[in-house]
Amino acid sequence: MSAEETPSNSLRSGRRHWWRWWLVVALTAGAVGVACVRIIPEGHVGVVTRWGRPQRIVELPGPQVAWPSPMDRIHLLDVRRHLVDVPPTTVLTSDKKNVVITSFVVWRIADPLLFLQSAGQVDSAATQLTGFASAAMNQEISRRSLAALASLDANVVQLDDIEERLCELLESRVRPSLGVSIEVVGLRRVTLPRENLAAVLERMKAEREAEAGAWSVAALGQG
Repeated sequence: MSAEETPSNSLRSGRRHWWRWWLVVALTAGAVGVACVRIIPEGHVGVVTRWGRPQRIVELPGPQVAWPSPMDRIHLLDVRRHLVDVPPTTVLTSDKKNVVITSFVVWRIADPLLFLQSAGQVDSAATQLTGFASAAMNQEISRRSLAALASLDANVVQLDDIEERLCELLESRVRPSLGVSIEVVGLRRVTLPRENLAAVLERMKAEREAEAGAWSVAALGQG
């Protein structure tokens, strides 16, 4: 046995190898531990799936422990309010007048699991909501006259009632299908095609003349 291969030298060499193995094990365990910890941000919930199957919903923000992907995945969903601008929609009123309505929808995720399974992403849900909102607009406005949308008489205009009804109608359709809740449906603008504008102006003129006539009659009666 040479001087370099004494038992003490072999023991020290073996210890160095053991320390290397322990270092590798410690680093591996640390990496696995880090991979098992996920952070749920404020305003979000996490749907935990294992091999693609839902396990639980995490509603509190902060660190959460789950097995590393692909075994476990935490799908983050933004449960704050979202705004969707609905493109101009041409609808027909009950008195057969075309109007162009620009609207918006304020919504939020109400059922995270159903939302994940049906839409998955906020952008996808917004696209589907646009279609649902246009359909609801057609259904509701077809029950209303043009005067309910545009009139000089405040007692005739029904914009608040229309918005409330649209919110209820849209909620009943998208809650069971997308897992979202509708908080506000608002009408940004109501415009008229050129072919209807003359008729509307004539009707407004008649309303104004009728109102002026009523004031004149009242003044004569007092005199």
